[in-house]
Parts: sequence; structure tokens; C-alpha cells
Amino acid sequence: GGALEVGKAGTKAVVDSSITILTVNLVLTQILL
Repeated sequence: GGALEVGKAGTKAVVDSSITILTVNLVLTQILL
């Protein structure tokens, strides 16, 4: 794989992490409030 593939993989990892964090925050908010 080249730098482009590494960039795509990195971007996907960041997006997945962001979605996971947002989902967890939403769930915690619903539970606590």
C-alpha cells in the first residue's frame, strides 16, 4: 500500500473513533438525564 492507502485508513480510523465517541456521549446523556 502507498501513502494514499495509509491516509484513507487513518481517516477511516478517525471517523470511526469520532462516531463511537459521539454515540457513547449520547447514550450516557440519555442515561444520566
